[in-house]
Amino acid sequence: MLEQCLQDGDFRTLFIEHLGWDLAHGSETVAFQGETAELHRVAHKRGFLVFELRADRIRVQTRNYLRWLQTLTARIAHEHLLIVADHELTVQVWVWSYHDRQSGRWRCRFHPFFTRHIPPKMVDRIRQLTVSLDQEEQISLIDIIGKVRDTFDVKADQTIFFRRPKYVQTSYELACRMRTGGVKEFQEFVAFHQPLAVWFARRYKHLANHSEDLEQVAMLGVIRAAETFIPEKGAFSTYAVPAMKSVVSRYLPTTLPLGMVPVHLYLPYRHALAQRRKGLICGGPEAAETAYQEVVHKAPLRPELAVELHRFFTAVSLEGLFVTKPIQAIRVATTHQFSGIGDTTNPLTVILQGELYEMLLAAVEHLDRRSSEIIRRRYGIEHPESTLEQIGESLKLTRERVRQIEQDALRYLRKYLIETYLD
Repeated sequence: MLEQCLQDGDFRTLFIEHLGWDLAHGSETVAFQGETAELHRVAHKRGFLVFELRADRIRVQTRNYLRWLQTLTARIAHEHLLIVADHELTVQVWVWSYHDRQSGRWRCRFHPFFTRHIPPKMVDRIRQLTVSLDQEEQISLIDIIGKVRDTFDVKADQTIFFRRPKYVQTSYELACRMRTGGVKEFQEFVAFHQPLAVWFARRYKHLANHSEDLEQVAMLGVIRAAETFIPEKGAFSTYAVPAMKSVVSRYLPTTLPLGMVPVHLYLPYRHALAQRRKGLICGGPEAAETAYQEVVHKAPLRPELAVELHRFFTAVSLEGLFVTKPIQAIRVATTHQFSGIGDTTNPLTVILQGELYEMLLAAVEHLDRRSSEIIRRRYGIEHPESTLEQIGESLKLTRERVRQIEQDALRYLRKYLIETYLD
């Protein structure tokens, strides 16, 4: 099965047995800025090469790294397809690139997906690369290039609704009517562009508590843009984005779970939070911390602003704390051990302790009776702090069994806190 080959990472069998391509041997080593990568030839057809590369997951999901790879691969084989996967085969990215004659640059199309949940559309795309026996004798390199282009050259302009010709034409006609009409025409124009506000709000949904409120705020930006829009100057979607960004940027700092973000810190904070999330998902706590430090050092911030950003981030960002150190989160909530979470002289950190405690109590209430009692007694929540042996004697359990229940409860608390306060 084609899907099974994708899940197993057996690309050689996929192309040769299922798609009818020819076997290719050998590998190429590319190097850039002190890093090297080994590209393995998988298959070819009339000179069109397919390369495979295995890398760390955080690398596979980094667009700059993929662009660097496709540029170096293009120097080896002008016509090629690059398949990049992590060592555990959890994520795959199929990269097809072409040379843009107008700009003289290499352009590429990325098709990423999770191996455990392969999109049916991706399977259909790959199946289009099949070369049947009837086509074998007459097919040429030009035909193969066209087949790959038709499969992977899906431009973003074709998938974004507000760039489709019909949508643009309707938007222009409504804009002309709005400029010469009254309130009714203005309302029709704004209502037509409501999907634009919904699309824009999705870009920031991970930073807001309620996506519906965010969509309403984005609609305010659409209304403001519509009031001054002139149809002859271009597409409304391009004109409305700065207005929506302005109102959303002012609204978002007031909706974070742990209080308001200072306006002058919001944009770098949002960027740092996004990079840290990506690092945490791809490479764990160490990669998350490295990604955050890179943001702090590389961002064009004044030294005093960088210090303030770091202090604020460590005070309000619970994600790393609950994902990697649930025990420290509990101790911070129940004691005054602020090490690693912020400066004790920072008033925001003091407020954070109280909020942590309330959040923790609400989460503990969702545990079963035995797990709740173990967590409360183990970490001194409304009880004196007890050891595993003491808890085991009172509950008639072994020390190891108490430890197992404690670990299961901590995992549940971590999941509950993230889903409730961070998603």
